Order: sequence, then structure tokens, then C-alpha cells
Amino acid sequence: MVLASRLHSVKPVKLVNMRQLEKQLLDKRLKDFQKEVIPDVLFPYLPCLIPEDKEEIQAKQNNHGPIKATALLVDRLKRRGDKAFPQFVQALRKCGGEHTALLLDPYYLVKGKPFDICPLLLGWLFFIITISLQDSESES
Repeated sequence: MVLASRLHSVKPVKLVNMRQLEKQLLDKRLKDFQKEVIPDVLFPYLPCLIPEDKEEIQAKQNNHGPIKATALLVDRLKRRGDKAFPQFVQALRKCGGEHTALLLDPYYLVKGKPFDICPLLLGWLFFIITISLQDSESES
């Protein structure tokens, strides 16, 4: 009886749609990465965009520059379903935008293919591992 009364008094937890969190993150971080992204470079890695989106973004980039085109790109991504955010993060990583990808996905929750990360990051990881191995050898 006590357990049953407790179950009825528990307030339901409001679950936040992950898609909504991604949209909020894009809105919040846009000002931080807007100057770093060249939208048309990402097109091959964004199959979620329809041809009309790409054409409009390309025209905005040609006529008004990449900053305004990036804002339009983010607007279009928010309308293209659940796969758009992971595709955007992966596209950034593939095109040298690792810093921007880290702003959006700092814990690498968006998974790509193994070793499908920026070559510069792989170089830094190799450097750090090499230094730590040298330090451990010098201590012994």
C-alpha cells in the first residue's frame, strides 16, 4: 500500500528530446563558429540537405559571404531531421573543423568510422603518446 501511494505521488520526469537539445546547441554556439565554417566545403558530407538547400546556401555564400551562409546552413540543418546534427559534426571533422566539432560534440558522442577524425588531431595524439612514452622510459 505504501509503495502504491508513493508511485502515484511521483511526478513524471519531463524528457527532453535529444533533437531539441541539438537545436539549442546549434543556436547557442552559432556565434562561436560562424566565422570558421565554409558551408560549401561541407556539402559532400551532408546528404541530409536537399539540392534546393545547397543551392540557396551556395547563393548566400557567393553573394553575402560564408558567415551569413553558415547561419542559413544551420537553419536548414535544424529542419532536416535527426541525422542532420551528426552529419554536420562528422562533416566538420572530415573538413578540418575539429575545433568547431568539439564545440558541438566535446565528448565525441557523434561517432564516425574508426579513425575518421581530423589528421591534425591524430598527429597530436601520436605526439602526446610519444612524449609520455619517452617520459616513462627516462624515469626508469
